[in-house]
This record gives sequence, C-alpha cells and structure tokens, in this order.
Amino acid sequence: MPWETRILIESPERHPSAKDIPTVAETVLPGYVAIAWNGFVAPKGTPTDIVARLNAETIRAMAAPEITAKFAALSAVSRPLSPEAFRSFIKDETSKWGEVVRISGAKID
Repeated sequence: MPWETRILIESPERHPSAKDIPTVAETVLPGYVAIAWNGFVAPKGTPTDIVARLNAETIRAMAAPEITAKFAALSAVSRPLSPEAFRSFIKDETSKWGEVVRISGAKID
C-alpha cells in the first residue's frame, strides 16, 4: 500500500533550509506552534543596564560565523529578542503550555 511521508515543521514559519517543507499549521492544524527554545535569564532585580549589556553581547556572540554554522548544522535558527520581547515570549509559552497541561489533566505524582 503506498503512502506519503512528510516532514512537518512545528514552527510558525518554514525553516530557511527547507522552504519546500510545509509547517504543521499550513497542512493539518492552523495556529499550531510547538518549538524547542532556550535563552538566558538573569535574577529578578538585575539592573537594566546589566541586562541590556548581557543581551547585546549574547546577540553579538550568536551572530559569530562559527556559532551560526553550528546552529545551521543542527537545523536550528537563532532569533535574537530584546529582554522585553523574551519576557513576553516566556509569559506566552507558560500560559500556552500551562493550558495544555490543565486540559490534559496531567498531575505531578
């Protein structure tokens, strides 16, 4: 029996190295986004000038050719954000996945 195999990308946009591969949202579930992400955080109360400097230096480091090459080898994409945008992103992710856990009924033993 023949079947079709598709690699579905779970980010909201198509991956830069695979523009011909559709996202999950484009094919089967509009609005679907489930990405692995990471970032740096600082303790609450860290002075804003320190946070701004850490953010600027992190963005600079992430743009280095050897770093972007490593990310590309992993099919990963770096997306620099301001501290405010990252804070908002974390808040949105926490809300979204908290709702998923609530709806699923999952409990911690």
